[in-house]
Amino acid sequence: PQRSYVRRLQHMLAQRYNLASTSKGRDPARAVLLYKP
Repeated sequence: PQRSYVRRLQHMLAQRYNLASTSKGRDPARAVLLYKP
């Protein structure tokens, strides 16, 4: 489980490194998945 601001940072880093990202799960057990587009 991750806090929303941590997930937001992970999405920003994914964009920076040309990766795709998506959030999975429901709060409080949401997580970010990163993958090559």
